[in-house]
Amino acid sequence: MADLFMLFRETIFFVIGIPAIYLTLRSILFLRRGAIASSRIFLRREMMIKASRFLLLSSIIGVLGAGQAYVWSITGLDILRISGGLFLIGMAALILLYLRLLNHVLR
Repeated sequence: MADLFMLFRETIFFVIGIPAIYLTLRSILFLRRGAIASSRIFLRREMMIKASRFLLLSSIIGVLGAGQAYVWSITGLDILRISGGLFLIGMAALILLYLRLLNHVLR
């Protein structure tokens, strides 16, 4: 029987991943215009700082989720697998929020 949490987790990663790919490609296109991009980052530095906070928080949550997944691999406790997966979903969602704010800064 299929693991339902795995199905849920991978579906959420897919739903978050498609817009993240689009926003990343769009950011790269904006960043190609160097002078314009740097002036927009400078002028909207408060929003850029907020976006950077999302990126920092996603890194912290990702480390916590990876740690729980590691402990799950040792102990076999399913609650660690589920909570680690939820942390990793949160990490992906925060990266998506970072990319949305970055695109707003560069627009």
